Amino acid sequence: MHDSTAAAPDPSAAPAEPGQVLRAKGLMDGAETPGEAAALLREEADRIEALGAAGWTFVGPVHDDLGQLVDPEGNAGGDGA
Repeated sequence: MHDSTAAAPDPSAAPAEPGQVLRAKGLMDGAETPGEAAALLREEADRIEALGAAGWTFVGPVHDDLGQLVDPEGNAGGDGA
């Protein structure tokens, strides 16, 4: 079964800082059934939708499973890479 201590942050919470990278790798880790896998994917989808609703965007298109976040003020954080 999935370890709840490794769960995604609260969907209403914003990332810790601009420039955070979202990736799908490992999202289903720990799932023992297709239903558990689907629930883990839904949790992450809810979190990503909440970020979008709060005004977060990506620096550019997601590529090779990586999407760098830009905060609602347009800050990409770090070196923008």
